[in-house]
Amino acid sequence: EAIWSELIKHDANNELMFFNTPVFPDGAETNACGLTTGHAYVVLSAKEMSNGARLVKLRNPWGEERYTCAYSDES
Repeated sequence: EAIWSELIKHDANNELMFFNTPVFPDGAETNACGLTTGHAYVVLSAKEMSNGARLVKLRNPWGEERYTCAYSDES
């Protein structure tokens, strides 16, 4: 809840935000949803949907991999 509150506050103020994904001990380069491990992403926006889903829109500065889980372009 604390992190979500911070995201919403900074998004409302149009402040620059970043997320970093962890590095997995198994050495995987991407996680199950296609995010690169040990990589920084720019947060473009954070929104709560009418169904309660909380979405964070990210941009990969490299622009090569794609998020593939729920709410993705292909979802």
